[in-house]
Amino acid sequence: MKPPFLTVAIYHPRYGNFQHWALHLHSDTEDLIFEVDGEHPSFQKVVSRGLPSDNLGFIESVFVCQIGRPDIPTVKTVVNATLVDNETLEWDCQDCAGYSGGV
Repeated sequence: MKPPFLTVAIYHPRYGNFQHWALHLHSDTEDLIFEVDGEHPSFQKVVSRGLPSDNLGFIESVFVCQIGRPDIPTVKTVVNATLVDNETLEWDCQDCAGYSGGV
């Protein structure tokens, strides 16, 4: 069993010219992908199950950190508490993955 870990999954652009980023939480019981989807000013949080590499637009995963099993609920809480910023024109999925990944 691999210990739980976080990565930033990077995908080909969905909108515009910027690569799409998402936060991936791996544990021995689940793989969750936390992301924001859409464009300014209508971003929405999306949580899906699966491996980032299963998506056809997948480019790479960048390792963030290993976490302890007891920390998984805390990571989920922090990610869920991360606000979607639909007011700042320059804010996007890369900001969201960066803020959440700094757990």
